[in-house]
Amino acid sequence: LCARFALGFGRSISESGERGMLADLANQAPELRGRGLSIQQAISAIGLTIGAPVGGLAVEMYGIRAAFLCVTFAAIGTLLIYATLPETLPSKNIKDKKNSNDQKKIVSWRKLWNDPAWRALCAAEAGARATYAAKVSIVPVLSARLFDNSPTAAGLVLSAAAISGFVGAPIGGICTDSIGPRATAAFCGFLSGLSLILIPFTLLDSQYSRYAFVTAIAMWSAFVSAQGPALTSLGQMKAQIGAESTSLALPRAAGDAAFLITPFLLGAVTDAHIGPQGSECAVAGFLLVVGALSLLATPAKNYHSHCSSKFIPVVENRNC
Repeated sequence: LCARFALGFGRSISESGERGMLADLANQAPELRGRGLSIQQAISAIGLTIGAPVGGLAVEMYGIRAAFLCVTFAAIGTLLIYATLPETLPSKNIKDKKNSNDQKKIVSWRKLWNDPAWRALCAAEAGARATYAAKVSIVPVLSARLFDNSPTAAGLVLSAAAISGFVGAPIGGICTDSIGPRATAAFCGFLSGLSLILIPFTLLDSQYSRYAFVTAIAMWSAFVSAQGPALTSLGQMKAQIGAESTSLALPRAAGDAAFLITPFLLGAVTDAHIGPQGSECAVAGFLLVVGALSLLATPAKNYHSHCSSKFIPVVENRNC
C-alpha cells in the first residue's frame, strides 16, 4: 500500500507538469491543438499495448513481483527522460516572471469551481476515470474468467484495448479541431459509456462471449481515447494564461477522486450481487455517460477562451 501511494503521489505531480507543458505547446499552434494532444494520447496507448502482455508474461515466468520490477525500470527511464526536457515557456526577464506570478495569484480552485463549465469538465473527467477504475479492477477479473485464468490472456485483452485507443486518439484529435472539443468530448464520452453498459449483455451468450466482450472493451477504449484530447483541449482553452497547470489540475483532481472512490462502489455492486455478471462495468459506463451529458447541459456561452484578452466563445472560435 505504501508503494502504491508513492507511485500515485509521484504520478499526480508529474502529470500536473505534463498538462502545463502540453498547454504551452498547444498555444504555439492552436489550430492543431486537438491533433497535437491526440499524438500524446496515442503514444501512451502504444506503451499500454506493449506493457500489458509483457507484464502478463513476466508474472507467468517469474512470479507476481516481476511485474513491479518492470514498473520500476519504466519509472527510472521516465525520470531520465523528464530530466532532459527543457522548459516550454521560460520567463524572458524579471518583469515577465512578476506578471506571471500576479496572474497565478488570482486563480484558485474555488473560483474555477464556481464556473459551470469547469464543473462540467470535472464531471466528464471523473466519469472517464471511473471507467479506467473499472478497467483496472473489474476487467481483469472478467477476462480471467473468460480465458481460463490466464494472466497472459488478460494482458492481451488490455493490449487490444490499448490498440483501439491508439486508433481512437487521432480520430478524436481530428474531430476536436474540426467540430470543436465540447461536441467531441460529449459524443465520444456517451459512446464510450454505452460500450461499458453493454458488457453484461456480452456475457450472456457463452458461445460468443469472448468475442463480444473484447469488442465492447475495444470500443470503450477507442471512444474514451478519442474523448481525451477533446477534454484536455477544452480545459486548455478555458485555462487562465500563466496558470494553466493550476487550472488543468482541477479536473485531474476530480478524476483522481473518482478513481479512488469508484473501486469501492464497484466492489459494493459485486458484493450485493446486483444484476448479471459485468454489472460493475455498466455502473462505470453510466457514470461516464452522465459526465459526458453534463458538457451539453452547460450552456455554450460558459465555454469561452482565455487565449486573448477577451472571452471568445468556443463555438465561434474553437481554435482560438
